[in-house]
Amino acid sequence: MTLTALAKKILSEPTAPFREHFVLSAIEAVLAQNHIPYCYDETGNLVAGVRRLRDLSKAQLLFAAHTDHPGFHVTKVTNSVVHAKWLGGAPFKKMSLAPVVIHSSASSRKPVKAKIARFAFTKYSREGINIELVPNSKTQLAAIRPGDFGHFDFPGYALKDDLIITKAADDLAGCVLALDVALRKYKNVVSLFTRAEEVGFVGCWAFLKSNRLPKHCKIVSLEASRFLPGAEVGKGPVIRIADRNTIFDPELCFGFWQLAEEHKKKKKKFCYQRRHMDGGSCEATAFSLFGYKVIGLSLPLINYHNEHDITRKPAPEKIHVDDLKWGSQICHLWCKEYQNADRFSVLAKKGLEKNYQSFKPHLKS
Repeated sequence: MTLTALAKKILSEPTAPFREHFVLSAIEAVLAQNHIPYCYDETGNLVAGVRRLRDLSKAQLLFAAHTDHPGFHVTKVTNSVVHAKWLGGAPFKKMSLAPVVIHSSASSRKPVKAKIARFAFTKYSREGINIELVPNSKTQLAAIRPGDFGHFDFPGYALKDDLIITKAADDLAGCVLALDVALRKYKNVVSLFTRAEEVGFVGCWAFLKSNRLPKHCKIVSLEASRFLPGAEVGKGPVIRIADRNTIFDPELCFGFWQLAEEHKKKKKKFCYQRRHMDGGSCEATAFSLFGYKVIGLSLPLINYHNEHDITRKPAPEKIHVDDLKWGSQICHLWCKEYQNADRFSVLAKKGLEKNYQSFKPHLKS
């Protein structure tokens, strides 16, 4: 399955925190079709590359991506209004009248289109923010049930001027990369698809608390992250050495960076960037707090959390198709060479030692 086909399939699925089942089912279908072993943990996180959770003891490299994106849960339906709770980030100050779509959590009912009629935003809360929705058609109101969920009414997947336009690049684009890795069946490499990242790494934290993953396993956190100076759209994926909260493992970041440098010398059209991505936090922070060596790989993102970068109104997220392609190349490079990445630190130490010995006599002057 091509990377483009994977992207179209996964990005087209609806999702929200704690309502990731459509995305997980799509990932599961691809894995099953390609005879890739996988399993779920007790909280619904999907692990690709092992048939049983206890087999995680053999994992040496793990790629993590989350399957949710900011959205809402329906809490109550009256004769004229749908009450809901928004979970995760959004362009809160300009949400009124924004188009949304409501999906059933329990049936194959067609999605219902609606508008945000009331959004009383005062302060962000991970517990959620109350909103009121009005369906475009009153006849559709009767089909909506508490527990249904939704998101902004933007395309699942569209391609224009080399930009992938989607309702949820963060982090379904990361899921595409993690799934692409899983399809190659690398030995001792696993992909983790987590839930409810947008409300504080909830699924990832549950996975870590199970203590199934050996501490020597190296972690790559895959994200689509807000573009920044030095992390520009179309100039390659970003080797992420830190997020807003955490500085990532220096030795791992150095070794994996040097692997990318070697690859760039061989592939002239290949591009990547390297930066402290402090526009937000990622699951590498959670893994780091549990003592794992972590690094990140980010795809520069336009309209982070569906907030237009200029108008601040609701807008689809966008990533560059080349950044996704080169991101896939880096992931596969790291899968093949991660065991050899430590050699760069050894060479750097030898070089500095040689330099030190050369200049050592001058320290006495």
